[in-house]
Amino acid sequence: MAHLLRKKPYVLAIAILLALVVFIEVFYLTTQYKAQTLKDETLNLTCGSAKQYDEQVQCWINGIKKIIQGYGVQVAFDTISNNFLNEPSFRNSCNQILHEIGHWTYHHVMENNTEFVMPPKINLCASGFDRGFVEELAATTGDFSKGKEFCSNPQLASESTEATARCFHAIGHGALSFYGPDMAGEEQKLIEGALEVCTRFSSTSAELDYCTGGVFSEVVLAYQTNKYGLLLNREDPFAHCQKQADRFKYSCYYSVKPLLLWLSEGDFRKAASLVENIVEDEYAIAAIDSLTTSVTIRNIANNVSIANYVKDISICRTLQQRLRAPCVAGLAIELLTHSGHSDALEFCRLPILEKQELDACFKRIAPNLAEWIPKDEIQHVCASLEEQYKQFCRY
Repeated sequence: MAHLLRKKPYVLAIAILLALVVFIEVFYLTTQYKAQTLKDETLNLTCGSAKQYDEQVQCWINGIKKIIQGYGVQVAFDTISNNFLNEPSFRNSCNQILHEIGHWTYHHVMENNTEFVMPPKINLCASGFDRGFVEELAATTGDFSKGKEFCSNPQLASESTEATARCFHAIGHGALSFYGPDMAGEEQKLIEGALEVCTRFSSTSAELDYCTGGVFSEVVLAYQTNKYGLLLNREDPFAHCQKQADRFKYSCYYSVKPLLLWLSEGDFRKAASLVENIVEDEYAIAAIDSLTTSVTIRNIANNVSIANYVKDISICRTLQQRLRAPCVAGLAIELLTHSGHSDALEFCRLPILEKQELDACFKRIAPNLAEWIPKDEIQHVCASLEEQYKQFCRY
């Protein structure tokens, strides 16, 4: 009897151990099932069934956040590249989606005290993600050296010849946002402070141009949202550009993208009439190019087919002679950066285009193809161009 009692604790221990093993196995299988379910739901996400454009965008944003939270940025970018870009509702709003994800990811990394490892293909969709990430870093911390360090990462540079310079656009945005609250109502002083950041941290003229473009783009956003006490001169929406040093004027005029359509309540022809008031050809051409990129972004969001750009081309033809060809070329360039080179080239090949418009279109698109096409594809795309335009295609 005593012998059996001595054994009972061992029997009880074995029973507890077996129960624990069963519990762990059930817990593990349940966790794995939930993880697989989440993986199936997110990696195979589709949002095209949502009726409204804004609902589609938010659906994609929420899905990508789940992937990053569950699997990390690497898996998210693999999934975007291999799966989501095949979905028209994602592709047509990809830059906007990844810009928001970049903002969110910066805070996600900071709040969870994790190291951010830059994934391959980070510059997908006109560098939406890295711009959003760096803009938030700069605006939140004012540590522009860290922004420069991010933009100079070899992984970023390896994917595109212009990726590093493009990234500096976000530093310009972030600089104005960082100083804005402390300089409310002091428009020119605020702009000059942000431009000084661009001058101090840029190492090349391309970086400086992108950075100053970011400053003026943030000014435009501030005008539209009444931030930092900045007040738009509605009679002369370019008044702030005229106050800038000559080195920065072009960037200022080019950064009016959403402002003119906003002022004209979406009327392209009315918005273009504001550009016709600019005396200097260089700045007028920069402004019309910028305006037409906004028109194209709107068309992409509304799923306008390339064939239906005829109306916008017709509006371009009503403008002053100096603006007509640049207007058409501007419609095309944003197709390249936001919709893809196939759509941009399809636009340039529209039968409706006249010789001058055709030349302007290809001369605007061809030199920029290498920025947005993977290195293993660019040579083939350049070779496919019409013979007279191949000379403009660089790789």
